[in-house]
Amino acid sequence: MGKVIAFFVLVILIIALILLGGKVYLLAKMFLGNDLVVKVSTENENLFIVNGEQKEIKFKSQVIVNPFCNSQCSYQFTNLDNGEIIETGSFSINPAKTVSKTIKIKANDYGFGQSLYSYSVKCKSTKTNFCQTKEEEKIRNILVTVNYDLSEDNKKIKNESKEQISAMLYDLNYMILNIENINSTIDIIDYPIDFDSEKDSFDSLYLDIIKLNNTIYELIDLWNNQKYSELKISAKISENNVYASMGKFIFINNSINNNIKLYNNLIDNLTISKEKLIILKQSNVSSSNLAKINELILEFNNNLIYFGQKNNSLTDKKVIIESFMEKIEQLIILINNENEKCCFADELINEINFVNLPQIQEKSSSINLEFKEPISKCCFNNKCEECCNNECYQNEQLFPIIFIHGHDFSKGVSAERSLDTFSEIQISLENENYINAGTFILESKEKRVNGILGIPKNPVSLRTSYYFDINENLGQGSVIQTKTNDINNYAIRLNDIIEEVRLKTNREKVIVVAHSMGGLVTRRYMQIFGDNKIDKIIMIGTPNKGISGRTKNYCPIFGSKLECDDMEKTSLFMSKLNNAQIPKVKMYNIIGTGCATNNEDGDGVVEKSSAYLDFAENYYVNGRCDDTKLIVLHNDLIQPDKYPEVLNIINEILDKAG
Repeated sequence: MGKVIAFFVLVILIIALILLGGKVYLLAKMFLGNDLVVKVSTENENLFIVNGEQKEIKFKSQVIVNPFCNSQCSYQFTNLDNGEIIETGSFSINPAKTVSKTIKIKANDYGFGQSLYSYSVKCKSTKTNFCQTKEEEKIRNILVTVNYDLSEDNKKIKNESKEQISAMLYDLNYMILNIENINSTIDIIDYPIDFDSEKDSFDSLYLDIIKLNNTIYELIDLWNNQKYSELKISAKISENNVYASMGKFIFINNSINNNIKLYNNLIDNLTISKEKLIILKQSNVSSSNLAKINELILEFNNNLIYFGQKNNSLTDKKVIIESFMEKIEQLIILINNENEKCCFADELINEINFVNLPQIQEKSSSINLEFKEPISKCCFNNKCEECCNNECYQNEQLFPIIFIHGHDFSKGVSAERSLDTFSEIQISLENENYINAGTFILESKEKRVNGILGIPKNPVSLRTSYYFDINENLGQGSVIQTKTNDINNYAIRLNDIIEEVRLKTNREKVIVVAHSMGGLVTRRYMQIFGDNKIDKIIMIGTPNKGISGRTKNYCPIFGSKLECDDMEKTSLFMSKLNNAQIPKVKMYNIIGTGCATNNEDGDGVVEKSSAYLDFAENYYVNGRCDDTKLIVLHNDLIQPDKYPEVLNIINEILDKAG
């Protein structure tokens, strides 16, 4: 019985030791960096659609963490054009699980350009006996570009409506000019015709046409602003109104012209009558016919008076003149048949006044149509402007920022962890109108979309890593992690990164913000490939003269030995790096002080004397270290909540020209 009890006690002790050992192991792994890492991915982060089109985009979230940990996450999908939060939610996730979320994105209903969206995920693990975690919240985001263009229907409306609007404006201008001309002609010439009704109709029509003319310019604004769906409806309504106005104009104008033509036709008849009276007056006639001639002359003169009065209608005047002409014809017949000749008529014949029709103006070809070819539209933080073209290529205010991490303390954890470096600073720079493009690693050729991040008129920032490379094999590109190379290899990868970022943003140069060993990688890159593709460099906690003492001793125990060998103060690498030609790029160097570092002042990892660079503009940030609480200034320098002065220095440098 005693043996059985002893056996069970032994088993319990072994289990306890295993559990304790496991807990200690997991705790050690956590301190070495094996803590929560969030990964977010999508198959298509660049959508190409047309007006009103809707597409779905699927996001996948994963975590790299202690297998005994469960993480609580929240996600947010935001329209960066205006800051509108489109969708939020939460989920629970562990290392064996992938959480997918599908979101619908719709293109603008009009115009063409680019819209920006951000899908961000925040996760946090809760500490338990076997979930050893610092309980820090980790964030990853993906920048989604929605590149939209005119639909085929909008392209058709754009082309056809321009001619349609121009034709309407020409017609309106034609009517306005002629109404003004006709009215002024009627006012200047004293017509013995009553045009009051026509003038009232013209005045009313004129006001309608002026309103229509203003509407046409509203249509031009719709055209200029690419609101083609609205334009199609409004243009049809306006076109119908213009046609109706043209019909009224033609009717009123014809009425005026017909009356003037009738008036002048009656003038012609009066002229004929006068000519015949003159002939009769010059004829030797009998006394009885003489009296009739004089009577006709008096009647003719009275008819002229009647004819010149506006209150007498043209119809009545026509009747009188036609009747008078018949009387003349009858008298001529009588005179031709008489034999007695004795006398000549002595009454005076009054003069006849002639008038002419108003001159109709032709359509003007000098109308200033303010059609502006549509421009692409890009918005960010509620500010919209024309998207970038090639003129942005050399604009130093739009150069992208590349954030580069330093030496990874633990070679056994995923390289994804390195991409979390600078995440807080990157988020803070959004307030300075930098577009947070999340993380960037080298892509296979078939996935590259050149210039896609260079369309907005805002610079982008990207966190990247030289621990990733791309293996292009038979056209199938695959991303691989390599954390055990030397700094020369990392410099070569940085060259690939810079080239891809330049292509992706369509910018001549980049700005590099590097932490720790990342500054050495950048300096070595410039030695190998030149410095003409970098605008400026900001280094933070970089061991510019190498590492020594405790830092050198501990470096290869947990990190890559090749990296550590290169960084050693007396190494060939450091010798070549510090005895080469000084780069022309403007360099800024942020140095941490206040901590005992290898018996010197420094940031707890890099001595002040090692960080100092004589050809750079050096800044000093004083802080503290506490070994008992694992507080190291070297790492905290890039935490804005702990050392906001570092972020202020970065902003100050970014604002400098040149």
